[in-house]
Amino acid sequence: MDWHEFLIIAGAHLAAVVSPGPDFAIVTKQALKHGQRAGIATAVGIANGLAVHIFYCLVGFALVIKNTPWLFQTVRFAGAAYLLWIALHALYGGWTRYMNRHVDKKAPEHTTNLSAWKAWRQGFITNVTNPKVTLFFLVLFTQVVSVRTPLQVRVLYGTEMMVVTAIWFSLVAWLITRPAFRKGYERAAWAVDSVLGLVLVALVVKIVI
Repeated sequence: MDWHEFLIIAGAHLAAVVSPGPDFAIVTKQALKHGQRAGIATAVGIANGLAVHIFYCLVGFALVIKNTPWLFQTVRFAGAAYLLWIALHALYGGWTRYMNRHVDKKAPEHTTNLSAWKAWRQGFITNVTNPKVTLFFLVLFTQVVSVRTPLQVRVLYGTEMMVVTAIWFSLVAWLITRPAFRKGYERAAWAVDSVLGLVLVALVVKIVI
């Protein structure tokens, strides 16, 4: 295994998965509205949704794009633009959170119950239908992963990303239901967003250059 390649992929994925987005929003919503169990089921659904994106990359769709110059460049710059948008959104979010760091926010209480299946399904659909996730995986498998990387190693990359995604969003669902954590997170969220924004900007520079 090329550990340098693995660390780049793992770092880029981690930066993307912890940044605010549809997946984070749906997990937060489910956990706050329906409780920790629903939030964790949603997290598992999101992780399973990644399997769809990983599959079409592994079967060669990403390679077809890479071998088609105009399509490759389109995906390349579209992906870079998307990552830059996430980075700027994170940096802006960090700035606004910093400016409003002294404002207290009251979290909503759990209101209704939701079956684990329905929660999983919502997480799965949210991830699979998110075009931004599609762009992100195409960028990874065409810009970072070498064509010489064995299939089993690529599968390992995908498995690592699914596991990390499930763990992260399950942790979010668990922590977001803790009043003490919600207060602490609101105080430090500006720093988290700012760091993530800078990491993604660095990745955009790498892709463009």
